[in-house]
Order: sequence, then structure tokens, then C-alpha cells
Amino acid sequence: MITIQQLRFFNAVMKFGSLSQAAAAVNRTQPAVSSGIKTLEDMLDLTLFERTGGKLVPTAEAHFLLERSEDLINRLDVTEELLTTVRKGTVGDLRIACLPSAAQFLMPRILANYIAERPDVKISFMARTSPTTHELIASQQYDLGLAEPRRDLAGESYFIEEYKLPGFLAINANIKLANQKTITPQDLDGMPFVGLYGDHYTTKQIKNTVEQYGGKFFQRVDLQTAISSLLFVERNIGYSFVDSLTKSSYELINSSQKNIVFYPFTLEHGVRVAMLVPKFRLRSALADSLKVVVREAIVSMGGVAVPDAF
Repeated sequence: MITIQQLRFFNAVMKFGSLSQAAAAVNRTQPAVSSGIKTLEDMLDLTLFERTGGKLVPTAEAHFLLERSEDLINRLDVTEELLTTVRKGTVGDLRIACLPSAAQFLMPRILANYIAERPDVKISFMARTSPTTHELIASQQYDLGLAEPRRDLAGESYFIEEYKLPGFLAINANIKLANQKTITPQDLDGMPFVGLYGDHYTTKQIKNTVEQYGGKFFQRVDLQTAISSLLFVERNIGYSFVDSLTKSSYELINSSQKNIVFYPFTLEHGVRVAMLVPKFRLRSALADSLKVVVREAIVSMGGVAVPDAF
């Protein structure tokens, strides 16, 4: 079987017309190049060079082979270069699905910074609910997902990295309560709450916390996304509870506005987010490097890894 090395030797001899120069060009010894050319001729059962007066004179067959070997080697070089960039994570396509609270601005900013120095990277980014994001990752259609945790499929069809996030009460900056240094569950007695639908685990925790201290929980507005609750807080419709990802997204969008004050507020079971990676989709260095970037972003916003979820 003809080898690429033999063709490289052959092309070098055709280019320089000298074994010594060809050997230097391919970084091999002259005997190695001479042996490679002889082996190639034997395999093809052709004479590629006439040995005349100590010189190698290409035959017609050599010129015929050169046209094809040059194209083959050029394509191989391009392929090797492309694979090198793929290995380094600088070229390729990525598909990402993300829960709405981080999809509006936070994740796009992370992705924009990520691809700014990777001109050959293409991204397909979709905002999806957490259940849909889990389904997309489980079906191996996407490279990475960010969603609320769900354990029933993890391990079978995808890997999950779960993080506990800091939680915050969001209070309108113009009400008296916003002048306090801290907010206690007693302060929330009877105040209208604007947040995720009543069956959501964070809303249940807020309700239980308020009632545990003898207060009355009143949900005035229930929503599908946490970040939209902050629009109601701006208009003083009520208070809300958000995690650090939602808080960061809001602050990026409204960097010049001071309509909301965020108070750290701890719930019994906390707030969690999960990074999802498909188990059977073809892995790439590009996807792995993006996972590192997203992980670092979560940690920078106070996320703490939950070991048993990895």
C-alpha cells in the first residue's frame, strides 16, 4: 500500500530534483528518501526517475503521478490543520439550550465572549423551559444545556453537574422596607409575592418560610419565568425571589437603573441549577471547553457544586 510518507518523498524529489535537497526538505536522511522512492517504484511497478549522470530525471509517469499526489497531500495538510483546530477547540458547531432566566442576556454574553476569539465557531442558541432543555439533551440533539435539576433521566442519557446558587429577595427600592439592612421572614407577612407558579419548589419554600414564622403568604402574580417577576417588582406590585443567575441577568440588562434592591435570603433547600451534557452525542474539544467556561461563570456567581450530582 502506498503511504503518505512515500508520496511526500516523491513530491520533494520532483520539486528539488535532488535527493539531498529533498531529504533536507522532509527532514529525513538521504538514504531514507532514496529507499522510499525505490519502494514506491516497486509497488507501482513503474520507473519514476531515470538515473542519469548522478541525477534523477522524472519520467512521464512521474509527472502523471505528481498531479495527483500534490492534490492528495494538499488535501491531507488541510485536513490535518482542520483537525488540529478541532482538537484545540477553535472550530466547529455548538448547540446550546438554556432556561429563560439566563437566556435573555447572561448566557448570550458568556457565549459572545467565548466565540469572540474563535471566528470559526458557529453557535445555535435556544431559550427553552427547563423540562424542554432536559428533553433536548436527553435526545442527544444539543451539546450543552442549562436548566433546573431533574434526576430521572440523568445517568441514562446525559451527565448532570448540579450547583447550589445563592438566593435573593427582590424589593422595590422606593418602599420603606428597602431601607433595612436585612429582610427577615416576618417582614414578608402579608406582602404580595410575584414569582414562579405556586407548585414550583422555590415558591413552595418561600410560602413555607413565611408561614413557619406565623406570617401570611399571598401570591399576587404567578409566572413561568423568574426574570419576568422583576418587571413587576419595578412597578411595586410585590416582592420576588430569584437566584444569582437571574439577578446577574437583570443587572446586566439594567446596569444604570436602581429600581430594585436585592437582599440575600436563604431557603431551607436552596436554589439549584444544572449543567447538562449528552452522554451519547459525539463529544468535541469545543464542547468540553465551553463547559469549562459555563462552569466558571456559575461559580463566579456563587454557585457551589453538589458533589453527588456529578
